[in-house]
Amino acid sequence: MIHSIKKQKVNDSTWFNINNDHVNKIPKQNKKKHIDI
Repeated sequence: MIHSIKKQKVNDSTWFNINNDHVNKIPKQNKKKHIDI
């Protein structure tokens, strides 16, 4: 049980990093679209 919890924490942190990176890229694309409008 403890082993699975550790794996889950690692997965959550990896997911957060990937998701955060993705979210950081989106605003730049949105800003370009707003400039075009």
